[in-house]
Amino acid sequence: MNSTPLSFRLGAALFVYAALASSNAAACLLSDVNLTINSVVYSPTACSDGVAQGGGSAAETSALAAALGAVEFLYLDKSDDLATPVGIGGVSFVVGADASNSGSWSLSWAEQPGAPNLPLILDLAIGLFGGGTGAGYLFQDILLASSPSTGSGSYDINFLNSASREPNLGHLLVAGNTSETQIAVSVVPEPGTFALLGLSLTGLGFARRKQ
Repeated sequence: MNSTPLSFRLGAALFVYAALASSNAAACLLSDVNLTINSVVYSPTACSDGVAQGGGSAAETSALAAALGAVEFLYLDKSDDLATPVGIGGVSFVVGADASNSGSWSLSWAEQPGAPNLPLILDLAIGLFGGGTGAGYLFQDILLASSPSTGSGSYDINFLNSASREPNLGHLLVAGNTSETQIAVSVVPEPGTFALLGLSLTGLGFARRKQ
């Protein structure tokens, strides 16, 4: 007969259950991260947990792309990087984020010297890193306008660190694809062009009446 008090056995069982429950993080959700640009709210189309943190920006970008099953992603910026990377498509990026378990983040972009490169459509990979691990989120067909040149969003960390706790954000990393698409800006016809077009249509109208 087991002489261990029932209350002790129940307490031990609850402790083990709680430990097991806390060691398994909730799977990433598409609602963990969002981005709003010019009143348009963008949400991820895919996400992945277990993205390795560390090794530098290039290593984290590679791990992020591999986790999302994406290729040809280029590092754009992260929230704790004081430098401004080269960017993509002639556009550079700056990222900012709260250093907490959940909060807000921002994205701004600017054309580099030379020919205008905005507006621009591209895919973005967002990485939330903290406690030695991270989660990745894929955003597709993001429209970056020439004005406004900023966007903002929110994030919520659900993965666990090695201590089975949800960590604060170490940094938020943004990468972009290299198959970006510049939007062709239509040229407004000159007044003389409109006049010639009007005369042509008038002449076509007279010709049809004679027929």
